[in-house]
Order: sequence, then C-alpha cells, then structure tokens
Amino acid sequence: MSVKPPCPEACPGSALAVLIEPAPYMVAMTTALAEQLPTGLTVRYVSAAVTQRWADAAPETILPAKRLAALVTLWREIRSTRPTVIFVAGWAHFPLLAAIVLGKLSGARIIALSDTWMSPARGVRAVLKRRILEMIDGFCPAGQRAADYLRDQGVPPEKIVPGRMSSDTAAIARHVRTLGPDGRQKMRARLGIAADAPVLMFLGRLAPEKGLDLLLDAFAQLNAAQARLIVAGDGPLGETLAKAAARDPRILWRGRLEGAALRDHLAAADCLVLPSRAEPFGLVIGEALAAGCGVVASGACGAVPDLLGGREAGLIVPPGDAGALHAALARARAQPQGGTRMRLAIRKRGLLLGLGIAATAAPSVIYVNMIFGPGARWAVMGGLVLALLLNGRLWRKIPGDGMYFRLALLGLAALSALWSSVPHLSGPKAATYALTALAFASAGAAWAQHTRRRDLFAILWPLLALVLFAGIGGLRSGFGTVEMNADISLYRGLSANSNFLALMIVTVAPLPLWRLAQRRIGRQRRLFWRAVALILTVLVLMSLSRASLLSLTVLIAVFLLGRGFKRLAIAAATLGAVLSLLWLYFPDRAETLTQRYLFKASAQTETLIASRAETWAATLEGARAGGMFGLGFGVSDGFDDYALSASASHYGREKTNSALALIEEVGLAGAALFTGMLLLITRGAVLAVRHARHRRDRVLMALLLGYLAALFTHAQFEAWLLSPGGAATPAFWTALGMTTALAKRIRTRLKPARLNPSVSGAIEAVRVRFPQAAVRSNA
Repeated sequence: MSVKPPCPEACPGSALAVLIEPAPYMVAMTTALAEQLPTGLTVRYVSAAVTQRWADAAPETILPAKRLAALVTLWREIRSTRPTVIFVAGWAHFPLLAAIVLGKLSGARIIALSDTWMSPARGVRAVLKRRILEMIDGFCPAGQRAADYLRDQGVPPEKIVPGRMSSDTAAIARHVRTLGPDGRQKMRARLGIAADAPVLMFLGRLAPEKGLDLLLDAFAQLNAAQARLIVAGDGPLGETLAKAAARDPRILWRGRLEGAALRDHLAAADCLVLPSRAEPFGLVIGEALAAGCGVVASGACGAVPDLLGGREAGLIVPPGDAGALHAALARARAQPQGGTRMRLAIRKRGLLLGLGIAATAAPSVIYVNMIFGPGARWAVMGGLVLALLLNGRLWRKIPGDGMYFRLALLGLAALSALWSSVPHLSGPKAATYALTALAFASAGAAWAQHTRRRDLFAILWPLLALVLFAGIGGLRSGFGTVEMNADISLYRGLSANSNFLALMIVTVAPLPLWRLAQRRIGRQRRLFWRAVALILTVLVLMSLSRASLLSLTVLIAVFLLGRGFKRLAIAAATLGAVLSLLWLYFPDRAETLTQRYLFKASAQTETLIASRAETWAATLEGARAGGMFGLGFGVSDGFDDYALSASASHYGREKTNSALALIEEVGLAGAALFTGMLLLITRGAVLAVRHARHRRDRVLMALLLGYLAALFTHAQFEAWLLSPGGAATPAFWTALGMTTALAKRIRTRLKPARLNPSVSGAIEAVRVRFPQAAVRSNA
C-alpha cells in the first residue's frame, strides 16, 4: 500500500526512540535504526527491567523512575535534539504518553510500535485512548491481531504499516545449517541427551502467565521415560521449577540462555512448547521454526495467526486446557525430529479424511467400484479412526458448540435398540453411525485447526476427481443418460443415478468456490477453477436434480452473503432480471424450462413433488408412528424381517425426508436433540462471523455455514443423513467438525501482555511514512 508522508517536507532528521526495556531484539532494532537513519537515533528506555533484568543498556539510556523526573528528561531531550520522528513502544506507560504529547507539541511525527490486540478499556479511558491514537501519525503493529485491533479503534488503514515480528532467526537457521544433517544428534551428545530421546523445550520467563505450571503437570503425566523437557529462562516460578526438576530427572533447567547457548539447545530440541495463558506475540515460536522444531502453542499467543496460521509444523491448544496440552505433548513425543514429521502426519490425516469422504461415494461409480467397493470405505474409515486414536484426537476434538446435544443424540440412537422391533439392526447401525459421526467430526475439527485457511477444502480433492471422472466419463457412454419419458432425459454419467451425481457435485462445490474467493491466486489457477465450476454447473443442470439445484442455491446465497450483502443483492437482482427477460421475450422457452426443472415432466403436474408424493406420504406415516422416542434407529414402520448382514440396503422402504425419518427412528426427542445441535452450531458460527476481524475468516465461516445448510436441505429430499454409509454423511459430519473448531478459534479473545515489533517492521514504518529519507530496506 502506498502511503503519503504526514506532510510534504517530512523527512527524518534526528530521531528519538522511547522504548519499554532493553530486550535483546529491541537493542538490535535500535542499532539497525541508528545505522539506517541519516542522523542516527537517540534511545531512551522506561526501565532496565520491566519483565526481567536485561544487561544490554547503558545507564544513561534509562529514564528516571519518578514520573516528573522522566517528564523533564524527555522535555529536555526533545528541546535539545528537535527530532523529526519519535518512535514509541505503545502508549501503556507514562513516559510513552509523555513522549507522544511532547513530540506533537514540538512538531515531530510519531510512530507507535504497537503490540496490543485486545484492551479492557471502557468508558472515559476508552475515549482518552482514541484521542491518544489520533495524535499518532503512523503505526507499526506487531502482527495480524494488533493490526486488526488498531482498525477496530478507528485508526485509518493508511496509517498502519504491519511489522514483521522477528528476533534474529537468520542466525539460528545458519547455525542449524552449519551443524549438518547429523547436527541434532551431535548437539544432543554435547548436552548429554540421548540421540533418540523426544526433547521438548520451554523458552521464556518463568511466570504464571506463561503457563509453566500447566506444562509441568502435563509433562509429569507423560508416560515416556526417555523424554526430556529443557526449560530455559528465569523468573518468579524458579523455585517451583527447581522442586519439579528435583522430583523428575527428565526436566533439565538450564537457566537463562542467550546467543550460541540458546541456538545449541534449539538445535537439540524436537518441539518448543509455549502454553501461555496470555502472550502478546511469542517471538520464540519463530526461533523454534527457524531451528526446524515443531511447536505446541496456546491460542492465546498473538503470533498464532502470523507464524502458525496454517503451518503444519505447529499444534494449537486452547489456553489453560491441561488435557489438551497433555494430548499435544503426547503427540509431539510420538512424532520427534522437529516439525517435518508433524507436517507429514497432518498431511496423511488430511489424505485419509479426503479418501474417507470419496470412498463412501466410490462404490456407486462404475469402474471405480472395482477398486473401492463397499468394504473399502470401512477400511479407510478404520484407518482414520486408528490415526485419531493413536494421536489422542478422537475424543478431544468432540467438545464444541452443541457437544452435549450431539452426544445425547448418538446415545439415544444406541439406546433405541432396547425398544426396537429390530434390535439386531438398530444396535449395530447406531454403533456404526456413532463411530462415523465422531471420527469425521473429530478429523474435520483437527484439520480445520492445523491446516492453512486456503487449503481447508483441499480434503475434497479426491471427491472432485471422482465427480469429474463420473461426470465427464459418461458423456461418451450409452450408460450416462436415462430416458425419463419422451421429452425428459436425466444425465447420470458413470454414477448410479442422476440424483447421486448431483449430490456429489453439491458435496464438492465448496472447493472451487473457496479457491475462486482467494484474492491472491494466479491467472492460470483462476482459469482452472472457473473451468471446474463451469463443468460442475453443466453437469448438475444435465442431471435435472431439483434437490441439488435448491441446495446449491442455498450454498451460493449464504456464501455471497458472507462476502457482503451487496454481492448477494447484485446476484439476486441479476438473476431476477434474467428470468424476467426470459419470460417476457421467450415465454415458450421459459415454460419449457419450468416444466423441465420444476415439474420434471413434459406436461404440468399438480404438484412439484408428484414423483415423490407416495414415498413422502409413507415417510410421514412412519414419523407419526415414531412417537416420543421412535421405533428404533434404522427401523422402518411395518418392516421387521431384517436378517443381520454387512448392509441394510435390502431392508425397509425408501425414506425421502431426513427430518421425518429422524422422528420415525428416534422420535420427537431425537429430532429435538438434532435441532438443538444445529441451532447451537449455527449460533456459534454466526457469532464467529460477527467477531471475525478478517474478511477471509468471515467468508470462510459463511461458506461452511452455507455448506451445512446445503447438505441439510438436500437431506430433506434424500434421507441419506441417517445412514452411516450415506453418500454425503462423512462430508456433513466433517463440515460440522470444521465449523465448530474454526468458530471457536475465531471467537477466542484473550487479554495479552505487551510486546514490541521487530527491526524490519520499524524500519519499514520509517521507509513508508518518510519515502524521501535515505532509509535502506535490507535490514
């Protein structure tokens, strides 16, 4: 973004920086700034030890502790040096506020190195803060969350120059490279650690807000005699740590580490753990990634969106959740050797998840069913369940919006075997359905938490390949078209029927929609996804599936609403205009299309659902018989001749409405539980859309909501939702898990401590705000 300077003649002459404390990365920043600015830089610190004692600052750079003395010192400094630009590390300390006010009075331009991304200020304090922010000419926020906070406070976007938070990660990466392929083992040998021992590391101040107590408890429960926990740092919890290390020899307290010693220990570690209850950014995450370590961090760390937002080398746990932290440590222990194994494990689970969704539909596609038969889908799901169990994620990812309704519904389905007229059907089917729902919801939640936002729907790639094969492959095959009557033909491609092909298109539709919604996408990729969207549109129109067309309309409407009401209004107005012109100028053609797509007949029938009237009536009668607790999961009213087998496809009657089928099988109680689950999930997702600070998150949540709504809409015409082997059942529960996990992450808001931006961010702020200055950008 091109930003004009505060005034035409603005150009840094002398510069003054008023910072909080001489932390190493702050000292590095001021040194680099002094080299970059034409007339150098004068630095003053509020204190030599705000968070901990630092030894890298000259005494004359520390401001007096008393407020009046600090004010006088700053006034004299500004009067004597007449700085053109003043850097301040936020506005939370009195000397920083004084520097802002005095700087404005002297005519200097103020650049704030902002780190706050959540503030409890209310009332008068909030008003005063906004007035202070109005006095600042430019902001260099610590990261994505800090930038969003400034925008919420009314700071104009042109004043914000995002900083690139970093300590000297390049030195760490160079150090690891110089060690060579066997460097980790060599460093461990030097430090007295076994070559094959899983090594976790905590790096930071030993303070309650860092969550060290949670880490010590979780590590104590870790059943791994060879595992080691390196703790580097000092602080008020030093005595607690010393006692823990005395009880558990696996804990290695190294004290405060800097320079080469820090790099050596990072090179020896497999995974950094940062379980902070409140963390403004978390520079140590970047240091660990530079060393090739995996990362386990809490969602309270401000660096999560910037450094771990989609990185497969990191695990994100809820702040203060000891159980989640223990599960993450167990997983990190099982996947040593840094972030590489962790990335591969997540990709494998994503592949299993994608194959599980596609394998459920594969038995109904000609040629493909020779490889993926009915048993293959259960084999793939078994692999997914095993992977979740081994990583402790099958149960841990269930909590979320509607959790109790979800578990109660599945429990009621299992209990219905007690009063079912066909218990040997209800019991196994309920157990299989519960395992399917839990596995795919848990896998979807884990996938949403650890993959990049842009790749969220990449799990639909296997299904997209199946749809394109089934759709395009049937064009040159006599099998592809079915004559419904003399005037109407349905296209099914290589799938079992036209409605099945269209349902697969509905299931895969979010993938091209999300890809096309990305702002930064190459021209060739955009053309590819437009071609895919066009092919899918043509195929669903050829199928004449009214349920799928309605479901796609719901999906696209909610998706466009998430991108902005204006887009939805334009799309609706355009569609209305096209239909009006069609009826006005081509009435015969419009009538033909109406009969074809609405009534699905050559002559108008009495109702839109004439072809389904008989099965709907039977399903309604079954729902009336269901009563309060239903006839039993999977049971059809009037059918009790089921013989136990691997499939129930030969039993009962066709059910054309999932809501009515739900009442028939688990009664009004089950319908109430299912409704409650959907309402709570929708409520959580809507709140996430309202709280989302990024357009990308709002659009993504809207797409997930539209996806769930589209699948639920389709299930009212094809009752696949209650079948564990239903064509879109895995996709529905996966989307449900992704929605709850992503909504929870977006809604999480914690009050952080304070931190300041890096060298590169500060220099970038000067360069952009003062383009005439001879400021180099290679720092």
